[in-house]
Amino acid sequence: VALQSRTPEHGLGRYHPQSAAGHGRLTLLQASVKNGGITKANGVKIGRPSKMNDGMKSAVKLLREKGMGIKQIARELQIGVGTVYSVI
Repeated sequence: VALQSRTPEHGLGRYHPQSAAGHGRLTLLQASVKNGGITKANGVKIGRPSKMNDGMKSAVKLLREKGMGIKQIARELQIGVGTVYSVI
């Protein structure tokens, strides 16, 4: 059951019984990340997988050398304009 609290210092706040458990997991995760984490030791990468590989980089460079515009390259290869700029 969620409780509501209205105090002058904190305004309107909501408290949930699972908040303490979530905070504990968050603290452990933050400590793991700060220490290099278990993931680095195992070679695991965190985040969204990149669509950029060597073939994609060479395609960007080739299309640019042929005179194609940045936005056209991005549209053709289905990558972002910023990604095209970072390759060239």
